[in-house]
Formats: sequence, C-alpha cells, structure tokens
Amino acid sequence: MKKSILIAIFAVALGINTNAQVVISNDFGTPVGNADDLNSDVNWSWNDDYHRQRGGSNVYEDDYDYDDPYFYVGASWYLNKATNSFGINGGYQRWNNFGGELNVMTDQSFQAFYDFNLGVNWSFGLWKTGSSMGMLTFAIGPSFFMYKAEDDSYKNQVDFVVDPRLVVRVNHILISAGYQQRFYKFKLTKENTADPMFHLGLAYCF
Repeated sequence: MKKSILIAIFAVALGINTNAQVVISNDFGTPVGNADDLNSDVNWSWNDDYHRQRGGSNVYEDDYDYDDPYFYVGASWYLNKATNSFGINGGYQRWNNFGGELNVMTDQSFQAFYDFNLGVNWSFGLWKTGSSMGMLTFAIGPSFFMYKAEDDSYKNQVDFVVDPRLVVRVNHILISAGYQQRFYKFKLTKENTADPMFHLGLAYCF
C-alpha cells in the first residue's frame, strides 16, 4: 500500500515538474514578437520634425518687395574730359513706372559752377530676386546751371539733360552707373551738345 502511494506521488510530482518547464520555456525562450513589430509600435515622427528645415521653405528673412516704390538719397561722382565733379542726389523710383529726382552737382573747388537738375524718370525692370533687383532708368528734365564767367561774375542758363543709367539695388543700398548728356539752352544741335559725363552713384533707400 505504501509502495503504491509513493509511486502515485512520484508520478504527480514528475508531471508538475514537466509542465513547469514547458511554461517557463514558453515565457522566456520564445520571442514575443519580431523587430518589425517593435518598430511599428513606436512613433518615430519626432525624427522628421527634428530634421525638418525650420520655417518650412528657403525664404530670406530680409526679403524686400521690390514692386513697392521707394525714395533714395546719396552721392554721385561725374567724370569727363574737362572736369571731375561730385554732387548729391535724391529721388523716387518705381518698378516699370514713373518717378522723379533732384541732382545737385558742383566742381571740386565749389566755385566754377553749380548745377540743379530736376528730372522725371522711367524705370524698366530687368531682374528681381529675394535679395536684389536691377532696373534701366531713363531720366530727362531741365537743368538750372550757374557758372562763373571770365569776369568772376556768375551767369545762369537753363539746359536740357538726358540721363540713362543702370540701377542695382541690394536691400537698402542703391548703386547706379550711367551717362549724363547735356544740351545747352534746350537747343538739340551738335553745337550746343556738351561732352557726355560718366557718373557713378551710391545711395540709401527708404
């Protein structure tokens, strides 16, 4: 009897031990999932946000709307065979539209002459980007010219001036280069045509 009970107890114990090994093997020996399942459960969108360009586009923060009209004030240098002159200039320009300007010029000694050129201009747009623009500007108008005569007295006359030039604007800085052609006393003849003056200008835009 005792022998039968011991055999039954041994058999039950053996069965429990075998079942425990199977459960442990299933819990720790067999992977629950694979790498793809793990990656699919994780939200990796933060990585895209981290690498995304801030602002969303390649836009310069210092872009200017060059379609808007603007005022400018600056200095100019005038060069020809007879003399080197300088002056101040100011004006109003618009992309593919009319504008106006005032240029004051004198010689290096501030004695030989004074010129006040009041003009109307038209600017043709050449190019326009986020940081620069270019225009071809034609200006015409009267010039109130005061010059020193041989007797040291000053004489006055009104001339006609044509001024084509290339204008480049980079943000607030305006650079210009062109020629000024003067016709004495509004007479458009060869005898009353002065030598053209090459000029450079540097101005600040508002």
